[in-house]
Amino acid sequence: MEIISAKKVSKIYSNGQGLKSVDFTISKGEFVGIVGESGAGKTTLMRLLCGAIFPTDGELIIYDTDMTNIRRARLTNLRRKISVVYQNYNVIPCLDVARNVMLGRLSEVSWLETIRRLFFLNREELGEIKSILEKLNIADKLNERCQELSGGQQQRVAIARALYSKADLFIADEPIASVDPATANLIINAFKDLKYQGKTIIMNLHQLDHAIKHCDRILMFEQGEICFDGKPTEFAQSSAYSRLDDKDLQMGVTNE
Repeated sequence: MEIISAKKVSKIYSNGQGLKSVDFTISKGEFVGIVGESGAGKTTLMRLLCGAIFPTDGELIIYDTDMTNIRRARLTNLRRKISVVYQNYNVIPCLDVARNVMLGRLSEVSWLETIRRLFFLNREELGEIKSILEKLNIADKLNERCQELSGGQQQRVAIARALYSKADLFIADEPIASVDPATANLIINAFKDLKYQGKTIIMNLHQLDHAIKHCDRILMFEQGEICFDGKPTEFAQSSAYSRLDDKDLQMGVTNE
């Protein structure tokens, strides 16, 4: 089942072009890795897919919704199906970890229920949140404020928030950029669990070894265009892969 279709999609900014007439489709249940050097168009793609920006030209269809001509109410409904992990975490520093994770489901409840959850989480809700945090090896931080956590820990809270949502499509922009190798594996495996549940994962990855090992498919961007679209095993033998010869891109960077 095809959930995303891009036909000749371009995005032009005032200071240059982000994407140049790209074509691709993504099916339900795929785990797609997006790779390429900085400035290649990866983040522009992510922002287009979550409705943060819109195409300048071409046709982008997500869940039968035309993103080039979408009304605000329709966009709000579409975003309920999509969960995004941003590079800058977007956690609320003054709230504890549990409540930051709880924010992943706010689009599904009334404002009264939102207020209730900000002041009181019941045993079932706390249990579900703690279970997700355990997958990411951060359950011991359940009651700590996010401002007291390291950058890598805050990133895991943001990922836990996404996992707690009931979305069908998960878009993650560099979710393992600030963690050690062991934690990176925990995060990747948590997303793979979602794939096994039939969810769709699109992940912007700087670490090519993880992309090749874990993704079903790789899209590589180069100067705003797709220069590779295929299986990880084919990518590892391709000229596109050999062009990414920077050591940090090949093996990944840890800065937690």
